[in-house]
Amino acid sequence: MAQPVATGDRGPEVLSPPPHHPRFPLSDSIRGLAAIAVLAVHAWLFTGGFGGFDGNLPNRMMVRLDGAVAVFFLLSGFLLYRPMIAHRAGGPDAPSVASYGRGRFLRIFPAYWLALTVLAIFPGLVG
Repeated sequence: MAQPVATGDRGPEVLSPPPHHPRFPLSDSIRGLAAIAVLAVHAWLFTGGFGGFDGNLPNRMMVRLDGAVAVFFLLSGFLLYRPMIAHRAGGPDAPSVASYGRGRFLRIFPAYWLALTVLAIFPGLVG
């Protein structure tokens, strides 16, 4: 099993974990791969598959990627709730509700509005 590592001096300060809360770099990368698989499956579903939804090999492979949704949510839940579990186990202080909410808002809100803006001006999209 991968051991947690502290980022220390590696990378910009904004990307470093909170004090006394190590990162799990392998779980972050697996979550990223799962997110890419989820994106690929959704694109496949909304574009009609590879030549329709028949039983050819590429379509069967894309159906199997649907399990990546469960992996993504499982790892996301672990990574988001881990500081609170560590605090209950006698570790460092858990983040406050305000700082947690602010971090989630700043991470999601700009991308959400960017996506809405692009979809609003993209030619050919109706509704």
